[in-house]
Order: sequence, then structure tokens, then C-alpha cells
Amino acid sequence: LRREPTEKAERGLRETLAVADEIVARARPVPVVIAVLPSELQVSPQLRAQVLERVQVAESDLDLERTWRETRTHFESENVLVIDLLPALTAAEREESTYALRNSHWNERGNAIAAREIADSLAPLVRELALARVGSARN
Repeated sequence: LRREPTEKAERGLRETLAVADEIVARARPVPVVIAVLPSELQVSPQLRAQVLERVQVAESDLDLERTWRETRTHFESENVLVIDLLPALTAAEREESTYALRNSHWNERGNAIAAREIADSLAPLVRELALARVGSARN
């Protein structure tokens, strides 16, 4: 999440994108959709402030959208839909927690918000595939 990522973080992102590239290649011609799941540190300003104080890092040293942005950029030319859950979960977190207490997983509310965001993002693709199927059935 650092604006200037460590070599370990860079390597981790490269390795993750390489695995995703393999999935995309093997799935062709089936469309692939990638959802970038934010950590609680990205979503919760309260937790982020506590952690940053403890490790003595300034918020300005972070780039909370870097993983999503680099993933989207990486797959733009591949016509892969990349879903960013950070905005929806961050907005919801302002009202009530979206993560289980002392756990890195979403709670019921976080799961519902993520599911709704994913479903909304998939709706145009599903419509397009359904129309293509109807069109091919008529031929």
C-alpha cells in the first residue's frame, strides 16, 4: 500500500498478475472478471490511523488504490473486467463496520455490499452474453 512499494510488494503484485494472466489465457474465449478485494486497512480510516501511528508512517506515504489501478491497467488490453470494491466498502464503513471484529474477513454486511457491487458490475456482461446466446440460437 505504500506509495513507494517495497521490492517484496512489487514481486507479490507481479506474481499475482502472472497467475491471473494464466487464468485469462486458459479461459479464452470465456470472459474473465477480476474483483480486487481491499484490505481492512484500506477501508477503515480508524484502523489505518492506529496502524500508521504504531509503525510511524504518514498517510501521505500510502497509495490505497495502487493495486486496483495497476490491475486495471494490466488487463485493459485483454478486455478483462476489473471490479474495484474499495469505494463501496469505504463508503459503507463510514456508517458501520464491514469487517468482522479482529478478523481480516468481511462481516455479513461487508459480504452483502461486496455481492451487490459485484452483481451490479456483472449485469452488463451477463446481459451481453444472454443477448449473444439468444442471437446464436436464432441462427
